[in-house]
Amino acid sequence: MSVKTPDEVGRGMERWYVRKGDGPIPNDIDARNPLHFFDKGHHRVLSQQTLGNVQNDVDGDFIVVRGVRIDMSQVVSAFAGGVTIPVGFVEVPEIDILRYFSTSYGRNIVKMHTKLEQYNIDCLQFRRDRAAGENIGRPRRPTVKDLSLDTPSEFERFLHPLRSFHCGRVRLSFDQLVKDCERGNDLVFQNLNVLALPDLDQNNNPVDQAAINRWNIAQNGSIFVRIFDFEFYNAGNAPQFPTGQLPYPLVPFQVVAANAPAVPVLTQRQVDEQMLERCAWNSTFLYMEPWMDAVRVPNPFVSPEYRQAFIVAQNGFATRHAQFKSEMVRKRREHGRKWRDYAAYRNEMKSVFMLDTDFPPVNIYAERPQIEHFTEEWRQFAFGLKQAMRSFVFAPVQAPPNVLPPAVFLPVYAANAPNVQQLESSRRMFLI
Repeated sequence: MSVKTPDEVGRGMERWYVRKGDGPIPNDIDARNPLHFFDKGHHRVLSQQTLGNVQNDVDGDFIVVRGVRIDMSQVVSAFAGGVTIPVGFVEVPEIDILRYFSTSYGRNIVKMHTKLEQYNIDCLQFRRDRAAGENIGRPRRPTVKDLSLDTPSEFERFLHPLRSFHCGRVRLSFDQLVKDCERGNDLVFQNLNVLALPDLDQNNNPVDQAAINRWNIAQNGSIFVRIFDFEFYNAGNAPQFPTGQLPYPLVPFQVVAANAPAVPVLTQRQVDEQMLERCAWNSTFLYMEPWMDAVRVPNPFVSPEYRQAFIVAQNGFATRHAQFKSEMVRKRREHGRKWRDYAAYRNEMKSVFMLDTDFPPVNIYAERPQIEHFTEEWRQFAFGLKQAMRSFVFAPVQAPPNVLPPAVFLPVYAANAPNVQQLESSRRMFLI
């Protein structure tokens, strides 16, 4: 005969929870004043009236629930009084199940805490890199769907474990906790402590009142458990907890974010050189669309030397784009004029007023123009210009320290384009 302690019962229930068994006892439809059963991971209820309608045959005592025969044992319930229970079930106090049965709520809490800790570290690293002149992009913001949280079983939803209240609060506040990680200053850990212990007791100590109420309700209840190799229950010397005291200590979240190391002080030129070394710049000077003016990309540099070099290179690409656009507009207008001349001459030749007359045509002779693919020319030009921008490389700055960037940006299509000869000192900053 196998005797199990409260801890062994909890471990056995966890194994049945992971691998739910088949063929549990059915639920009683009219379960008034029911008793609760844990049967191979399932939650079942049977009314005391049904349990009292015991029948006898050559195989022993039994009851019938929804057409299913359930063999009964002679063990009498300590909480329910003189009611026999199905064979294989052992009565366990509800408080012992709440204490030792580790449910999916605890695993979900660990998943959410781990993800928040990692995202907080990623945000710290992102702020550290950005202060050092690096721009590798923000870390991906996690969501609850990304965590693949465990779905509580039907027995857990009935049991309402003590940690289920904490898990629910963290899950509902997960999006706000993610934003706390982005703000920094260990704000996410402070809010996690508040979610773990949101209430105050009579001595103004932080507690989880919802978990305490659940623990108090379970003091005078029991659940009938059927697991592998379980015939007798022995509470042993299990500690007794008075009303209002949970079986585990209520401690706040203990993880403390590591302080960010001191960021080295870099000059503006060193910041730009680090950005170029780490390929943080995407080699784009202009945003282009067919038949539209080019849009300048904001200057990504911070030092005066590199900013001026960027402006010189950007003006060169902008001038090439403006010249091509002017040529394409001229070609399109000329092509449109030829089509209008051809249409006018053709319409005049088809007019009835020209039949059997000696009047010369008003419109001059015009041939049908060739079909042009101007949009395809735009695409080919944009592809070539993008390739040229990608091949643009900034060389180490050799300009004297008195070189300053212009006060304002020059227009892309300005008639007074910058004189490259006047920026001879900046030529040494880049190579095309």
